[in-house]
Amino acid sequence: MSSNPQAATSGPPWVPNTASLGGIPTVPVDVPIDAVFLVLFIVAAASHMTIFRRNLARGHKFIPSGATFGFCMARIVANVLRIVWACRPHNVRIAIASQIFVAAGVVILFILNLLYAHRMLRAAHPRLGWSRPLSYLFKALYALVIVSLAMLITVTVQSFYTLNTNTRRIDRDIQLYGSTYFMTVSFLPFLIIAYILLAPRPDTQRIEKFGKGRWRTKIILLCATTFFLCLGAAFRCGTSYKNPRPAADPAWYHHKACFYVFNFGVEICAVYIYLFGRFDQRFYVPDGSSKVRHFRGKLADEGSDPKEYQPQVSNGERDEESGPDTLSNGETGTVEYTNEGKMTYSPATVFDLLSVQMDSNAAEATPQGSGLPLAFHGTIIHSLDVDELEIIEDGLIIVGADGKIEALRKNVSKDEVNGIVSEVGYTPDVFPVKYLKRGEFLCPGFIDTHNHAPQWAQRGVGRGLVIMDWLNKTTFPHEAKFEDPAYAKRTYASCVSGFLRQGITTASYYGSKHSQASKILAETCLEIGQRAYVGKCNMNRHAPDWYRDLTAEASIKETLDFIAHLRKIDPEKSLVTPILTPRFAISCTHDVLVGLGKIAKENPDLPIQTHFNEAEQEMEITKELFPEFKNEADLYDHFNLLTERSILAHCIFLNEYEMKRLKELNCGVSHCPISNTTGGVFMIAPIREYLRRGIKVGLGTDSGGGYSSSILDAMRQAFIVSNAQQTFTKGTDPSLSLKECFFLATLGGAQVCCLDDRIGNFNVGKEFDALEIHTDVTDQPSIITPIEDEDSSDIIWEKFLMSGDDRNIAKVYVRGKSVKVTTSLLLEYHLGFASLVLLYCHLSGYVPFLSGTPSQTLRPFQLLALASCPPSYSPIQTTSLSHKEATMAPMADPQPVQVQPPPPTHPSLIKVIRSNKPFGSGAVSLVDLPAGAVLAKITEATPGTKAYTSVQTGPDTHIELNSDLVFCNHSCAPSLNFDMGKMEVRVVDNKPLKAGDALTFFYPSTEWDMDQPFNCNCGAGEGICRGWISGAKTMSKEELSGYWLNEHIVELLKKQDS
Repeated sequence: MSSNPQAATSGPPWVPNTASLGGIPTVPVDVPIDAVFLVLFIVAAASHMTIFRRNLARGHKFIPSGATFGFCMARIVANVLRIVWACRPHNVRIAIASQIFVAAGVVILFILNLLYAHRMLRAAHPRLGWSRPLSYLFKALYALVIVSLAMLITVTVQSFYTLNTNTRRIDRDIQLYGSTYFMTVSFLPFLIIAYILLAPRPDTQRIEKFGKGRWRTKIILLCATTFFLCLGAAFRCGTSYKNPRPAADPAWYHHKACFYVFNFGVEICAVYIYLFGRFDQRFYVPDGSSKVRHFRGKLADEGSDPKEYQPQVSNGERDEESGPDTLSNGETGTVEYTNEGKMTYSPATVFDLLSVQMDSNAAEATPQGSGLPLAFHGTIIHSLDVDELEIIEDGLIIVGADGKIEALRKNVSKDEVNGIVSEVGYTPDVFPVKYLKRGEFLCPGFIDTHNHAPQWAQRGVGRGLVIMDWLNKTTFPHEAKFEDPAYAKRTYASCVSGFLRQGITTASYYGSKHSQASKILAETCLEIGQRAYVGKCNMNRHAPDWYRDLTAEASIKETLDFIAHLRKIDPEKSLVTPILTPRFAISCTHDVLVGLGKIAKENPDLPIQTHFNEAEQEMEITKELFPEFKNEADLYDHFNLLTERSILAHCIFLNEYEMKRLKELNCGVSHCPISNTTGGVFMIAPIREYLRRGIKVGLGTDSGGGYSSSILDAMRQAFIVSNAQQTFTKGTDPSLSLKECFFLATLGGAQVCCLDDRIGNFNVGKEFDALEIHTDVTDQPSIITPIEDEDSSDIIWEKFLMSGDDRNIAKVYVRGKSVKVTTSLLLEYHLGFASLVLLYCHLSGYVPFLSGTPSQTLRPFQLLALASCPPSYSPIQTTSLSHKEATMAPMADPQPVQVQPPPPTHPSLIKVIRSNKPFGSGAVSLVDLPAGAVLAKITEATPGTKAYTSVQTGPDTHIELNSDLVFCNHSCAPSLNFDMGKMEVRVVDNKPLKAGDALTFFYPSTEWDMDQPFNCNCGAGEGICRGWISGAKTMSKEELSGYWLNEHIVELLKKQDS
């Protein structure tokens, strides 16, 4: 609402009377522009953080990507503040904050550009580039940037809080120094590049290779970003030396177009050059390079002899004309590593180092064989057999570049580590060794032998239903969604990342019936880095018509196509392997089973998975469909689907014959204790008996059928149900120990999957699939049982198994590469963006509510740009300001804004009188009404909270009016009463309302304790005007006498008196 304008505030802060770049932002001009830049910076922030996190996950730490993300976040805040400032043009504190963020962020880009130039100087002129004086000079430059920024922020704020001429002169001098220094820093990369290109180098000196891509391309990209940053810095510096102009007479360079082009415009160009130019690849240098004073520090760490290292780039000219890795003979190639970790050269026929695909849905795939060697010293825990758990104190494990374990030593002191590293064939001191602290240990990655990837989003649903009801009512409708490839991509990315977060390095996945979606699942595993068996589910009967294979022929054909696709994308089966997946015999006709059996016979290396003796209902239906077979073992064996590579899920009701047959065929059993006991019935598989007979057994989450996707939960449930089994059998079937449950989750699962020659424990020669466990987590505290000083390693291990969770799994390694995917980036970005929206709402005093009609729902940019705008400024009627806006004193002279007002809400009753002066708008009556008559009902209101934009309706409830009633001003001689109990606006009882009368009411009649008090200038006259208006709480009975008050105000007064 508005009323007569008040006298300008006496300050501080004081509004500068000189023109500034861009001037005071306005809603119709600045809000749309800032909204566009907001989107661009949000996309850039998300992209740079995605690259940073994915690079970090594969051991490629590139801090500048994180710094660029920080710059983008600062720019997001700057744009949000400018939008708020446009909506609150007289709020000087918002203006101060906006100017600080506009000035502060760009220094990050200056430092990054200088850093990139310094790396190029070190590569081209190492004697100068690595010299200590120059290193100290660069550090001084960086430090001075930070000091200068702090000085500029200080004087910027001070200039708003002083009228002293001498102080303002000093502030201006410091601002001139700062803009000059920043312009100099922005220009330095040009000078460095010029020196690199023009300064002579010895004929024997080569440009040291770092990062990827051509040397010429690096120079071009760096020159491009330097040009844009110099352009902006030079414009700001040049204009700052111009004589100040009055705010009412700005120069051309104060125009908004200049502000946006030479600030956000040039910066967004630099940021996207960083992004699309893949600076994270081109300017990457190994960790520790500064210590060893060359860019092959990591290569030396990887097992190469630094003395033998030869940079791949020649003296410069040839490299600029040829490919990224051109040798003297003109061939192109990549650096690779042998099984011994030594560096070799091979022709580049597959990977073009200059083209790196950016995939927003999954992490970048790392070429196989390009891993980095690594070692761990500390506690190592793994299973040697079902009843043999080995806990190695002070162990040392060394992993080669190919991801295989090269050494496992026991009882190694830290002083002995370098000797063993040298013995294995690596260079001591520079070889990367991670020393695990107390409470940290390594264990093998968990292996989930049975789960349903399409059921990731239905976990926990359908509890208590028996198997066939659960399938028809819950599972089949959900799995049918995977006909949509986009849905499959989203869900499978979340699924695979979720399993990895929980330490599942290997999973045997059932896909849906859809071949395309199952291919997407396999591709997702390969891209993110999880080892997986993936199967297209075969099912052509006993399912709805809309969720089954059309024919047996189509089912087999799609299966063959699926197998061919997986063999194409991972021909070595390094991570992803196709697996035959008849859902169960019930869902497959005779022809489908025959076709699958034929594929199995022709491809003996193919694993097979199906449900086997899963439930009594399933067994009964199977007998009805296949009466010629006495049991499921004979059924599947007849179709050639029982082999040593068969993974049989559940196996709850095996008879004596079936147990013998599974042992003879060396089939594996996937024990799924969670789903076995949380469906329609409580079922326990006799795992102790299977182990006694030598049948292979692993653990399965049966995620979907089971409510949890955690192998830790599966281990705990296996332990619990085995105790129940011991009770039910009166001790004849002893319970499982924790070390046996751990075996099932690791080495046992590997045996079931026929991968125990590759994974499952830390025997030398196996691939390094491992979990790095931290029981003392500080950044995201876990609920694990506290570790005490006297706890031994086996006690710490036991506490993790029984009370730990994914927060204690600090790192996940598959084939020697770190692959753990942390909290969803998309969620992080959404949370970050939500925080900015809340910041905006806090500054503007507006709090959005989810309740209300659809017409009251605000689009994101309406929320940012318009939610708090005064009605006279807003081109869209979103939510109007409350009456307490009416007599708030303006902070500075108004800036006239001409916009199209929203349509009236009470055109026959109320005329809105708009003014370009701040808070000068009001409303007058269009009708004559007698005293006490109702003028209007309050029907457009939405819930609100206490703010200067709300009307109080109860002791602790408020609303927003959202109508022309918002223009009713305060008066100590009001013409209206706002009755919030009846939600109506009435004429006062002591005088009628005439057409043309101002529509006013007494604010304390609704407000108990106002969010923003004000000094009233209503003009009611001496003895009538109450002066300071802050709500009924601070007014005496005498001051309130004679006014009609709402019931909640009366009750609050009574409560205050008592």
